[in-house]
Amino acid sequence: LETVASGGTAVLYRAMQLSLARVVAVKRLHQHLTQDENFTRRFVLEAKAAASLDHQNIVRVIDFGIEEGSYQMVMEFVEGESLKDVLDRWRPLPSDTALAIVHQICRGLEHAHAKGIVHRDVKPGNIMLTKSGIAKITDFGLAKLTQSNSVQTAADSILGTPLYMSPEQAFGESVDQRSDLFSLGTVLYELLTGRQPFASENYMGVIQNIIHKEIPAVCELNPEVPAEIEAIAMRALAKDREARYSTAREFREATERATGFDTL
Repeated sequence: LETVASGGTAVLYRAMQLSLARVVAVKRLHQHLTQDENFTRRFVLEAKAAASLDHQNIVRVIDFGIEEGSYQMVMEFVEGESLKDVLDRWRPLPSDTALAIVHQICRGLEHAHAKGIVHRDVKPGNIMLTKSGIAKITDFGLAKLTQSNSVQTAADSILGTPLYMSPEQAFGESVDQRSDLFSLGTVLYELLTGRQPFASENYMGVIQNIIHKEIPAVCELNPEVPAEIEAIAMRALAKDREARYSTAREFREATERATGFDTL
């Protein structure tokens, strides 16, 4: 029906699934990349990883196929916008709104991690918000199947969006679910302060900041943020993964204690 977005590796379309008369999203790998085994492998991995997940806070994959040399994935169409779009026009977000979004992403990550899938690229651009306020994780293109022997992205590769990657990703070390929690902590910090904590003028500057920079406390940048919410963000951003939340559930429960929306 129309082009929704175009990125470096794929184009996203809004389309009609004729058999069920419903609107869906079709993600198609750029034609010039279909000859690159690395890109096609990652695209297939994304489809398989996402298709194994069934959760309200994760964009559902409906189908996958290769048609006339085109690799394409069919997903639910999310009526809404990305968290990046929200931040581009409204930052910082109120503390309760920020935590409500992060709370939902924790739920999605709990489900993915329980299936042995580490996303490795949690960022505002990969979080969709529906018009009714439901947050959904999308784009599992860098996902690592931690409990599978199938072909997967190399554990020691530096993958992920630099601004949101964990220190272990920046070092090129093997990652686990706590890497996703660091990335989500970076998102929370940005939601609360309006600033990306590791921004720099170039790629290497970002990497150095992630590994070495001691970032300002949230309340220094936004005094209106309650201390208990600041503590959640700063713990998630611990450079030593042993000092972070150990699971998405632990992260989620911390947000519930801070706000009292544990009935959601």
